[in-house]
Amino acid sequence: MKDQGKITAEQYEEALATDIEFSETQQSQERVAPYFQDVVERELLERYDLDPAIVEAGGLKVFTTLDADLQKAAETYVEQEMPADEPLQTAVVSVDPTTGDVKAMVGGVHYDESPFNRAYDARRSPGSTFKPFLYYAALKNGFTPATLLRSEPTSFPLNEEGDYYEPGNYGEIYANDFITMTQALAYSDNIYAVKTHVLQEPESLIETAQAAGIESTLSPNLSLALGASDVGVLELTAAYSPFANGGARVEPRLIERVEDAEGNVLIDTEPEVEQAFDERQTYMMTEMMRHMFNSELNDYTSVTGNSISHLITRPMAGKSGSTPNDNWMIGYTPNLVTGVWVGYDDNTPLDHRKHGQIAKKIWVKTLEKSLEGELKHEFQMPPGVENVDIDLATGLLADEACGNAYTAAFVRNTAPTESCTEYLENDELNAEEAKEEISKEKEKLFDRLKRWFSSNEIDG
Repeated sequence: MKDQGKITAEQYEEALATDIEFSETQQSQERVAPYFQDVVERELLERYDLDPAIVEAGGLKVFTTLDADLQKAAETYVEQEMPADEPLQTAVVSVDPTTGDVKAMVGGVHYDESPFNRAYDARRSPGSTFKPFLYYAALKNGFTPATLLRSEPTSFPLNEEGDYYEPGNYGEIYANDFITMTQALAYSDNIYAVKTHVLQEPESLIETAQAAGIESTLSPNLSLALGASDVGVLELTAAYSPFANGGARVEPRLIERVEDAEGNVLIDTEPEVEQAFDERQTYMMTEMMRHMFNSELNDYTSVTGNSISHLITRPMAGKSGSTPNDNWMIGYTPNLVTGVWVGYDDNTPLDHRKHGQIAKKIWVKTLEKSLEGELKHEFQMPPGVENVDIDLATGLLADEACGNAYTAAFVRNTAPTESCTEYLENDELNAEEAKEEISKEKEKLFDRLKRWFSSNEIDG
């Protein structure tokens, strides 16, 4: 510059004497939704069979189903709710139930530390989040939301050699009385669930779960009612879509379209949606799953969504679940399904007093933030269904003279016809009728278990 006359000799000397300080520059931007991106790349290669050389060369325009705002909400609440001082992990997935489009995916706490995608690749026991498939099957097989079964410690014979399966309720809390299916789902009563399983055909639950979209191998045993077979987080979350959309199974979709550098369309996808369930029964299931947040059902125990019900501002339905090693929450509005899993990669048992609410908190905060500013859509009641008020204590038609009640949806003309007031007048007669009902239930369960024995499929 001095030689060209651009600067003076004095400026030249001053520049030589000046120390040069280098500042670091960021060479690459942080990847957006890295777990989601990894699955997209795998699908390009494995599902759509693109040439790896084309993918690696770059230049492709990949249009995905990702919603940046939903993804940000999921990541924010994972960071907020997951403890920083232990190796606890999580997975979060949000799916549009009308199309199957995956809107958000978090496969772990920190991608840089662990790129293993727990939302897509892990298989974990779903616990009680599997019960909606059980109760949908029961509705198809003649149960109603007011069907009564007794909640009490129960031993289920496994075979004629004297082996037993003895599930228990969380905290060993039982009604020691008859409860309705609606209550059983809201309280997550395990005894009611296994009895419901026994009273159906052994394959009924498996067929229902598969119809909803579960593709993992399911074991036809009594403990399947309590979610004993491992499934994936995305798989299970998407399988809740029929409850949200009126009965249609959806295929999870991450890629809408792919173009090359010249704009040629290499891949063009459409949502895969197929009617699988009856819209009346799915609406009934949704109404039952809404009650997990209804504190008016609190009785001998609390509804399982009691701790987060105050955070819910719009119609939502869902089901929580836990095993010794897993904590789950899956739920939905009419236009978004979100699933959350929390646990350790090595199956270290969870401290449920410490960790038991994390999945629920991530779930409700993510869902509420994702839908912020949107209309609060109601679940649409289909033709042939009616709402009926049910007495909490008896499971019969409610009356102001009896006490607390809740509203349940029934296929028309299947709700109870007796009033709860008929049980207010004669306690002695009621006690005799209760004994008779207990005897009938035990006899029916034993007869059904004998059929399970003969199927050679029973295994606790």
